[in-house]
Amino acid sequence: MLMVSKIVFLGLGWAIGIVCFENFYAAILLMFLCGFLFFRTRKIGIVFMVFIAFVCGFLRIYLTQNNGLALADFGNKNITVYGVISEEIVNYDSYSMVKIAGDMVEYNGSVYKMDFLVSIRVNLHSEFGHGDYIRAVGTVGNFNTMSYPDIRILKKGSAGPVLLFRAYIISKLESIFSEPYSSFVSALLIGARKGIPSDILSNFNKIGLTHIIAVSGYNITIVIACVFALFSFLGRKLKVAFSVLFVIFFMFLAGASASVVRASLMGIISMLALFLGRKNFIQIAIFASMFFMTFINPEIVVSDVGFQLSFLATLSLIYLMPILQKMCSKFPEFFGIRDIFLATIASQFFTLPVILMNFNRVSIIAPIANIFILPLIPTVMFFSFVAFVLGVIYVPLGVVFGLICVTISRFIFLLAENFAKLEFSYFDLYVTSKTVFILLFAVIVYVIARTELSGDIVGVKP
Repeated sequence: MLMVSKIVFLGLGWAIGIVCFENFYAAILLMFLCGFLFFRTRKIGIVFMVFIAFVCGFLRIYLTQNNGLALADFGNKNITVYGVISEEIVNYDSYSMVKIAGDMVEYNGSVYKMDFLVSIRVNLHSEFGHGDYIRAVGTVGNFNTMSYPDIRILKKGSAGPVLLFRAYIISKLESIFSEPYSSFVSALLIGARKGIPSDILSNFNKIGLTHIIAVSGYNITIVIACVFALFSFLGRKLKVAFSVLFVIFFMFLAGASASVVRASLMGIISMLALFLGRKNFIQIAIFASMFFMTFINPEIVVSDVGFQLSFLATLSLIYLMPILQKMCSKFPEFFGIRDIFLATIASQFFTLPVILMNFNRVSIIAPIANIFILPLIPTVMFFSFVAFVLGVIYVPLGVVFGLICVTISRFIFLLAENFAKLEFSYFDLYVTSKTVFILLFAVIVYVIARTELSGDIVGVKP
């Protein structure tokens, strides 16, 4: 068995071990994976290897949860938590999610010093931001979450040089573009989604297009390409070194959310492979980045929706997309339309369990909407970036050039609005049976394991 496949199965075992701590039903996934591997390979060694990875993942989150008091110990109790907003606030169609790195809990008059992470659901466009130290009074639910607690800002965040530069970019874009276009291009370029109007977010959510305003591997690829072009006169290793530095800088500039960190780590791992003159395997990049992130903070596997969606969507492009392409090989590829359609189908299927658990909504029109809108996004990003550069030199020049971006963005908003109005564009689906989710995840695990054992994926670049 290839070393790449072994790393994939180790990663699956590790992730299932972490999930199993919170949900014993995940043990079914472990048994399914081990049984499938044994009957396909007849090698007890690979099964034992997966089981060891499972135990290590379970122990990692066990040590995290049992190092003194944990926030989960205050579950379903009215408490006061103190902490700093550690990531960029993420807006959805009707609410925002705030990640807090906490340091203190008050309960029944007692104060407990402890380190924890908590996700808080708040109203859209609330008056606090990344870096603020806050107090939140409310009840802790499953997976360390609080819904609409009473929040007070105790200290405004002190912006470092990266955040100051981020604020400068946003303010410059606001001087070039009017709303909602300034917020839209800010989201596309550096992941600043806070100011996007709720009606636009709602339309994107209904037609499955929220991914276009999230920083992804495409942004990282652009950063690396720009660095290689800028330092084209240098040798390969120096260009790689500068690329890694710029990717790290961009990661913090874009807010260092889970999806941004995932994309950045995959880009860095790919650059390291190039630096060492090794073949780059995208499977190693994604599972290595998953391991690094979950080793530092294993709780994000079960508590961070952005982490879950980002990894599952990327896995869908690696494992399910080639299967769909093979099945539809007789259909003509016309300006990338077929691949956009298939990529949307693949990502929707892999992310379906998370979407049902958290949003209770399934978009039917997403494959069609992506065909019309997705090809326009790189153009908007290009013209908005050029407008920003020109605006730094002379704002009116940026405004004139930005008219192209505004026209395309307006067309995108119009398309999204009309797609969202269609009666069949989406439907709400409330699933409470854990069996359904286990079956969906089992299918995902099966697709990954089967594809790895068949050897269909070899050295694909992210």
